[in-house]
Amino acid sequence: MTDIELVKNIKTDVEVEESISGLLELHEKLINKISYKYVAPLHNSGSSIEEIDKEKQYIIYKAALSFNESKRTKFSSYLGSFVRWYCLN
Repeated sequence: MTDIELVKNIKTDVEVEESISGLLELHEKLINKISYKYVAPLHNSGSSIEEIDKEKQYIIYKAALSFNESKRTKFSSYLGSFVRWYCLN
């Protein structure tokens, strides 16, 4: 399945767990790469990289719910920005 199909499944509450797992399988390296760049800000805010590792499914879920495909952005680009925001806030 494509990113868009998996995101639509999450938004319509169809096979949510399978769709999150599919997106995680496709984009786990991206999440790791971006989150590891923000180890220092995470540490300064009282969080840790381990917390991000535990919350990957939640991050993908929230990103999928807020993703707007009408803006003609790839989900992977949006997810990268979402992970950056998540790490910094």
